[in-house]
Amino acid sequence: MVTGGGTYVHGSTCTLTAVANEDYAFSNWTENGIVVSTDTVYSFTVSSHKDLVANFTHVGTGGLLNGLFSVGNNTKVYFSQGNLQYQASTDTWRFATNQYDHIGEDNANISQTYDGWIDLFGWGTSGYDHGAVCYQPWSTSQTNSDYYAYGDSQNSLYDQTGKADWGYNTISNGGNQENLWHTLNYWEWKYVFQDRTTTSGIRYAKAVVDEVKGIILLPDDWEAAYYTLNNTNDNQASFNSNTITASAWGTLEQHGAVFLPAAGFRDSVSVHFMNDRAWYWSSYHGNENWSWAVSFGDDFLGLWSDARCSGHAVRLVKTVTYTINTTSSPIGGGTVIGAGTYDSGETCTLTAIANEGHAFVNWTENGNTV
Repeated sequence: MVTGGGTYVHGSTCTLTAVANEDYAFSNWTENGIVVSTDTVYSFTVSSHKDLVANFTHVGTGGLLNGLFSVGNNTKVYFSQGNLQYQASTDTWRFATNQYDHIGEDNANISQTYDGWIDLFGWGTSGYDHGAVCYQPWSTSQTNSDYYAYGDSQNSLYDQTGKADWGYNTISNGGNQENLWHTLNYWEWKYVFQDRTTTSGIRYAKAVVDEVKGIILLPDDWEAAYYTLNNTNDNQASFNSNTITASAWGTLEQHGAVFLPAAGFRDSVSVHFMNDRAWYWSSYHGNENWSWAVSFGDDFLGLWSDARCSGHAVRLVKTVTYTINTTSSPIGGGTVIGAGTYDSGETCTLTAIANEGHAFVNWTENGNTV
C-alpha cells in the first residue's frame, strides 16, 4: 500500500510511504524505471509532475514454500511448509517443521485432552461449529453423516462461511490469522497432478526423502536441470524410483518443490499404512458417505472418494496475491479508482476520472499502452 500521492504546490514537500503486505518486503522507489530511493518513507521537494512506483518482493514467510503452482487456468497458490498438525490440550494448529514430517502411530492417541500432536483428521473437522455433529479435530465417530459440512451432505468445505475448511483457523506458524489458507478442491488437485503446464513438463514424481515415502510436486517453473528425477508423471511408479537424502532435498526445496509424505490412515483410533500410503483431503463433497481425497501408494496415485469419518492428512495452500498500484500522469490530471491487493485469477477493474481541464488518454504499464 502506498500513501502520500496527490496534488502538491510547487516547492512544497511530498512524503510517500510504502507499507508491505503480509509475505512481501519493500524493495525501492523507481521513476521511469530508475531507482530513486530504497527507504520506505521517501520525501522530496516538488518541482514537477512525477510518476513514482513502489516495488515489493515476495519473501515467502509465514509458513509458505516459495514454489508457484497453477491450480486452474488463472489461479496460482503457494503450499504450506508441511502437513497440518493439531494439539487438543492447547487448541493449537501448526504446520510440520519439515515437509517429510508425519506423526504416524501417535494419531491413535486422539482425544479432547491429548497433549501430543495429531495430523490425521475426519473430513471438515476444523474445530469451528459449522453445523456438523463432528466438527472437532479429535472426532472419531464412525458415522459418515456426522461429518456433513454445515449439516448437509451436498455442502463442500468452502460453502457458506468457509469455516468447515481447516485453513480458516489461526495457524501458529502460518501467519496466525484466520482465513489465510484453504484446502484444494477436487478440480484443483486434479489440475496440479494432471493438467498443469510446467517449464520442464514434469509435474510430480514418487520418491523416498530422508527415508520417508511420498510424492514430490514440482512448481510451474521447475527446470529439469535442478535435479534429475526418475519415472516422472508416472502414477504407477515405485517410491524407490528416487531416493533423496535430507541434504539433497534442501536443493529441491529451494527451487520450490513440495513433498507429500505417506502419512497413513486413521480408522477411529487405529492407524494403518504409515510410511506406505496416504490420503490427502480435498474440500469438495462427494455423496452421502464419501468425500474426495488424493490417494497414493507404491503402485497407484489418483483422486478417490473415501469415507468422511476416515482420518486423513491435510495440506493447505494460500492463493497468490498481487498488488495493483496506480498513478495519474500528470499527477493533477485526475483520480484512479480500483487499486489494491487481488488474488491471482481475480478480476481487477480500474476507473480513471479526469479532473477539470483534462481528458483521459490511455493506460500504460512500463511506458507501454495497455
